[in-house]
Amino acid sequence: WLSVKNWLVHKKRKVEPAPQRTWRQYWVCLKGSVLLFYKSCEQEPAEKPVARHSLIIEGCIVQALPEHPKREYVFSLSTAFGDAFMLQAPDGAELDSWVTALHTACASLFARQHGKSDTVKLLKSEIAKLECSIDLVS
Repeated sequence: WLSVKNWLVHKKRKVEPAPQRTWRQYWVCLKGSVLLFYKSCEQEPAEKPVARHSLIIEGCIVQALPEHPKREYVFSLSTAFGDAFMLQAPDGAELDSWVTALHTACASLFARQHGKSDTVKLLKSEIAKLECSIDLVS
């Protein structure tokens, strides 16, 4: 279970504060590059669970927020579309697991899109390119 708070939304080419910014409890599942949000993980055996929300994490930025003023074990997820969410894990280990899983899913997707099987090698190459372009600008 994760507590989720929508923080920013992308509307009409602008990013603005989300209208509903309350914390809500969801059972969250990462499948490939999609986060699925369920109201409950305890559904009737005959029923296939239906996600209430889904979030494409391709190109997202995920980071722990240890400085959150009111809650512990919070991390943020910002999508490539400009939406931003805060999520709260039940403990530090779960927080680390979610951040790692989301980073891994994004990196693997990036590598697959570029036809590479060695994700680490590809990411190191991309980091080197970025560092080089930063040096050129400086």
